[in-house]
Amino acid sequence: MFFFIVRRLLVSIPILLASTFVSFFLVTISGDPLSELRQSRDPNREQTIAQMRQRLELDVPFLERYFNWLRGLLRGDFGVNRDGQDVWALLSQAMGTTFRLIILATIVSILIGLVIGIITAVRQYSALDYASTFAAFLFFSLPVFWLAVMLKEFGACLLYTSPS
Repeated sequence: MFFFIVRRLLVSIPILLASTFVSFFLVTISGDPLSELRQSRDPNREQTIAQMRQRLELDVPFLERYFNWLRGLLRGDFGVNRDGQDVWALLSQAMGTTFRLIILATIVSILIGLVIGIITAVRQYSALDYASTFAAFLFFSLPVFWLAVMLKEFGACLLYTSPS
């Protein structure tokens, strides 16, 4: 059993490296971080672009940038974003909010599930029983990533952008 676990851990290292490489590559090709500066009409635009290229290490070859990023990741140094804010501080703030949301969502889902479960158990074969069973099958069969995008789009984005 010990050798099985060690073998699995050793196999996970190249998989982890490959996934970080793919993630880094996808983030790198996702867009030009200097596009706003390139469209600027500022007289010292070229100097600002050169400073930003140096600060973001865009003048360094791709593989060297990846290994610098990986080295920083292993040290716990996540760097700064293009606005100069510390990424670790932003992540820790977001993690606190995320954990609060997870705990609240778990409590609410347990309470709703218990209430609906008790009601449908007491009123077996009622319309509520069939509707809740259908809703459970529907939501279990939907891909979570798609449902999250739809909820974000229609639950958050359209509500805040619709004219009042």
